[in-house]
Amino acid sequence: MNILEAKIGNLSPRYLAKYDPIVQSVTQFGGGADSDRYITGKSFSNAYELYIYCFFLGLSSGESYTVLKEDEMKSFWELSNWKPPELRDQLLACAIAKSDFDMFRTQFMDESEMQVEVRKLRLVIEGYANAGFSIIEESFLDDPALNEDDYFFLSQLNRFNRG
Repeated sequence: MNILEAKIGNLSPRYLAKYDPIVQSVTQFGGGADSDRYITGKSFSNAYELYIYCFFLGLSSGESYTVLKEDEMKSFWELSNWKPPELRDQLLACAIAKSDFDMFRTQFMDESEMQVEVRKLRLVIEGYANAGFSIIEESFLDDPALNEDDYFFLSQLNRFNRG
């Protein structure tokens, strides 16, 4: 593994602390067996699954949230632990495409310059994911019963379908 892969893998993307109730209500936070997810009525087995979903929801909507220094943020597991790796890599490819991350130039950077470049990538990931969280929050505020709708997350995928 090269230095760039290690730095990206060590990223712990954050979400706005105000979305923590959503994370806690729809995920088996901290993992757990799939059977536990079904018993407790959770839509996602892990917080990172919801985070990936929110990233793609934000990306599909075309909305991105600009994280401010004063924002209270929560973080969790590093990207290197997210599964399946193919979906995580798709998220990274989309984030690279939407950012001004210069993959080619990183081969000529020292470690501190590379860290600055990787931070750009983290901000893009966080921007789209937090926009996705916002979409979910607005839907739940508009209709609290949606939190109990087994098809809510599936229906949101079609909400911004442009195809």
